[in-house]
Amino acid sequence: MEIPYEGLPQQPISDKARKSRDRAWKLWEESCNNRNIDPCQIWLDLCLEKQQAETYCQKFLKRYIVDSVALCPTIGEGEVEEVQQVKATRTMARLWQDLIEEADERVLNKKRRDNPLSRHQWQLRCPKGDNEKRYPAGRIHQFIKVQLTEEFNLTRKQQFVKRETTSEDIISHLITLWSHAGDIPCDPRTRIWFHLAVILAGLGGFRPGVYLNVKYRDVVLSVVRDPANPHEGRLCAEVTVHHNKKMETAVRQDQSETLTFSITLIPCLTLCFLTNLTIQALLDDAFEAGYQSFEEVLIRPTLENVDYVKLRWKECFEDKPIFPIAQAAFWKWWVTVQRVSGCREPTRPYSARVGAAQELNGALVPSLRNYVMSNSSAVFEKSYLPRQFPRCLASIAFKAKAGDSEDITKVFRDAKLKNDIHAPLYVSAERLRSFEERNDVREQRKKLEVAAKSDPQNGEVQRLRASLNSYLETLKREALKEEREKYFKEADTLRSRGLSTDYLRQTHTGERPKRRFGATADMATAIGEILKQEHNDISQVRVRYAAMVLAYLRSQPTARVFDKDRSDYEPSTAELPSAEPSTTESALYHRCFICYGTFSGHTNLRKHTRDLHRRLGLFDNDFSCPECMRSNQNINIRNGLQGWRDHVKAYHPDTTAPTSSSRVELCLLCDKRCTSGVPMMKHFITQHVEKEKIFATETGFDCNACFRSNNSTVRIQSQSDWYCHVATKHCTEPQTRQNNTECAGRRNGISIDLVIPGEDSHVVGNKHPRADEDTMLEVIWPSKKKWKGPSESPPSDAMFFSTRIDDVASSEDTMVMDPRLVQIQAALRCEEPSWAVGESHVHTEYFQAA
Repeated sequence: MEIPYEGLPQQPISDKARKSRDRAWKLWEESCNNRNIDPCQIWLDLCLEKQQAETYCQKFLKRYIVDSVALCPTIGEGEVEEVQQVKATRTMARLWQDLIEEADERVLNKKRRDNPLSRHQWQLRCPKGDNEKRYPAGRIHQFIKVQLTEEFNLTRKQQFVKRETTSEDIISHLITLWSHAGDIPCDPRTRIWFHLAVILAGLGGFRPGVYLNVKYRDVVLSVVRDPANPHEGRLCAEVTVHHNKKMETAVRQDQSETLTFSITLIPCLTLCFLTNLTIQALLDDAFEAGYQSFEEVLIRPTLENVDYVKLRWKECFEDKPIFPIAQAAFWKWWVTVQRVSGCREPTRPYSARVGAAQELNGALVPSLRNYVMSNSSAVFEKSYLPRQFPRCLASIAFKAKAGDSEDITKVFRDAKLKNDIHAPLYVSAERLRSFEERNDVREQRKKLEVAAKSDPQNGEVQRLRASLNSYLETLKREALKEEREKYFKEADTLRSRGLSTDYLRQTHTGERPKRRFGATADMATAIGEILKQEHNDISQVRVRYAAMVLAYLRSQPTARVFDKDRSDYEPSTAELPSAEPSTTESALYHRCFICYGTFSGHTNLRKHTRDLHRRLGLFDNDFSCPECMRSNQNINIRNGLQGWRDHVKAYHPDTTAPTSSSRVELCLLCDKRCTSGVPMMKHFITQHVEKEKIFATETGFDCNACFRSNNSTVRIQSQSDWYCHVATKHCTEPQTRQNNTECAGRRNGISIDLVIPGEDSHVVGNKHPRADEDTMLEVIWPSKKKWKGPSESPPSDAMFFSTRIDDVASSEDTMVMDPRLVQIQAALRCEEPSWAVGESHVHTEYFQAA
């Protein structure tokens, strides 16, 4: 039984090649249908070497070039000019190759199946070299290289200069990305994505299809015991990249399609992939352990008796891209960054692969180099040797007689060598106005106005508007290109003559248009200044850098990491832009006197009290004020939420507080470490209040902090008991502590108030330095003023009713009272707490009968 010949299965191709071949075949079918020619018969006739088929194919290729001529706007004398879009012989050769491959798949493969005995006749051969003229397809390819190229003035050369992007160029690009954020408008996430992609591109010379598709599952973060310091661990990562341009259906006998490499933290923050990767993971909240800050990632993991701890991702992040930026967007920002940095001849993203290839070629043997770059030695020699020779030929040829010229020769590898940061970035306003005077622009605007008046919702209006905007953008691009070329030429002339170029900067400076994301541009600029500086303590700066980037990504311009009064702030010759929080009411932080949390705005504080403490039943029963207990007094709160608000208004009217500096602290109820402030409060509420329901149990719960400190067991029965216990026993713990400056300011003095029942009262008084009892008597007893009441001593029914904390000391003298007051004051005097810093005062207040 004869088995019918089905032909060989078609090899899979990439999406890019598929689109290119489909486009070529569509153009071929349109051309044939317009001339009433069967598009399939031509290929059969070509296999039969019919001259008419060859002639038609040649005419099709000519028409393709003629049809590529388009009217393009120009900034010269004429408003438009004809431009031939096809300029290279390689373009036409690629088109012909796509047609041959598509015709073989659509037409000839079926013919071979139908005629298995003569299947060799139905093939289009296109060999190279001397045999090219023997076959019809080869003769057409020869026609493209000779007659077609000469007739339409096509170029046979490569249309760009192959250059490399060195590590110095990458640093320059990334610093420009941040420090000139106002000129590179993009949303914060895109900025950090581009930063990560550029580092990975220069790290191993990977293709864009590789480094733009890294997922969380491809990166394993870990803490590894440091061989140089066995008592400490180092943050590391294992990154797996999957090389593209591999046959997916091939049966593998090697692992060349996958590469895994390890990285750790490096001193250069700009090039540290692991630092910026961790920041992105923190932003996404991808850690299974729930880390909230970079410092927590460094401190919280413990090695115990092992040398490796894996920091796992949440399961939902395994298949999520880490920096999902499209290739078109990456190309756009790559060109924009180079223009802003003052580059004369922008390079392609491909140059990063060429630059990495040069570094790998010198450091690795060819086999390892080819494994990292996923190509062969022949491909490397053909495609990855830049035009700029990386070595000094004089030193190689003449050795010692050439002197020390190797270093100066190496700088020519850097594309940034020829940059001029003062090159114009924008078209002048006068030039923009001149565009509106053009006849072509006026005509398009008139069409748009007519269409908008007839039917504003019509799709034609949107099309015309988009066409006009694209037309104007083309004019701006061409005008800017002309101005930059003119600037570089004039600047070179002036500098070569020893003259200043100051006037050029004014002549060629256009006005920066209003852009999106302007509110966060200053924050990005501040981060760029950090990247510019050289730091002595890189570990401290790394933590601050991470906090700044996270605040920027979360759009928090008032974050403390941008303040200059921090102890770890390092001034530079170029000061950071001011990012100080304003003193307006909206920028003030308000403190909850129950749990000591801080909130931006009094409204948020009221919502917190209502939605958390009232919801958990704190105001259902009477309870003691935790803030008063911090001052060693016990005032009972009645009448629910309104009673609490009345108490705060009377005793603690000033709820504003500066934000505390972020630090990683230990939770009072468990062994989890969180950043102080909102992350700690979020953990406390989520884990202990809502999940463990500590305030809903009848048996109560134990204070873990007391057990850790002195092995004592303290049983907490209710929510009010917990907050009062924290206020009296754990003032310095993470859920209650403020920064030292705030503690000093709020605890500078203790006020003693007396009430005379039945009398209208007013306050007089003074603050004195806290001292022992003898000193206190010496200060108070010698009278400087006399009591203006009905007697020389306070009434017998005068009683002590509260003590409270004051912020500002009074400048008045103390009014001396009856010795009983001294006894009250001495009895209430407490020991200096451990959190008090600086000079403390005792503020004595009296209520005098009117």
